[in-house]
Amino acid sequence: MPAYVYSHSFLKSHGGLTLLYTCPSGYRAVVRNVTIFNSSLASAGTGHLIHWPSDCTILQRSLAPPAIDGTMQSSNDLLHFVFDAGEWITCANDPWVDMTVSGYLLTLP
Repeated sequence: MPAYVYSHSFLKSHGGLTLLYTCPSGYRAVVRNVTIFNSSLASAGTGHLIHWPSDCTILQRSLAPPAIDGTMQSSNDLLHFVFDAGEWITCANDPWVDMTVSGYLLTLP
């Protein structure tokens, strides 16, 4: 019987809101995609994705304010970060930075 894998949304942080996602019991999580958006018209903005309990920074991205032509700054990073049941990820962003984190929630064998 085939196993199906679907994307799972872990975090959606707006305006620098600090959130955390804990991998549930019986699962292993894989962070696959992180999108960071700087909504400030005047300042650079930094987004951080951190794993706990290791306190390891998974991703840190600094984005400039809009370009001269008004183009807003964002990044879209593909990752393969694995964390286990009971561990969690959190975002710590500047107040004008949005972040979304998605990936896979896999059942253990």
